[in-house]
Amino acid sequence: MSDIRGPLSGIAVPIADAVREYRALPPPRKSVAGVGFGAAVLAEWVYLGPDFDGGLLGISGMPAVEVWVAAAVLPLLWVILTLRLARGPRDMISAYGWLLRAAVGAALLWFQMYPDPRAAPLIAFLLKGIYWAALAGNLARFFAAAQPFGGGSAYRLVAAEIARNEWDWNGPRRRRWWQFRKQ
Repeated sequence: MSDIRGPLSGIAVPIADAVREYRALPPPRKSVAGVGFGAAVLAEWVYLGPDFDGGLLGISGMPAVEVWVAAAVLPLLWVILTLRLARGPRDMISAYGWLLRAAVGAALLWFQMYPDPRAAPLIAFLLKGIYWAALAGNLARFFAAAQPFGGGSAYRLVAAEIARNEWDWNGPRRRRWWQFRKQ
């Protein structure tokens, strides 16, 4: 942790510390962190989506919705690609921790642990968005660590890659005499 000396460093120092911690992670944990961050960004973007009808942001009209959908493609691709890159050994202890954190995020949403939207609409809106992002990010990290839909066996992944890139040393099959006849 670095020293916080002023208002600007109060914002910049935690971000720099998070970047430094991310860079120090080993590659499998980096990809799991990337999956979680991409899912959190996607959840925040989807959470902001219904507000384009003139809610808190005050933006309305069809072009705003089209821009929102076009910009939602980037975090969606980010999540899909980082989930694909996160294939490797299963880490069930970490998966259990991510699932527990997702359950906490779901409980915070379920029990409405935010102020009354009539009393503090901005704080309630932001807290609900943070809860949704935490739920989505931790669930994505759970799926990246547990890998219920593939992965887990390095031997199987390497064998599939070798089979995909294997060279046929025998060449093409020669044609038989009956294959040359005209019909």
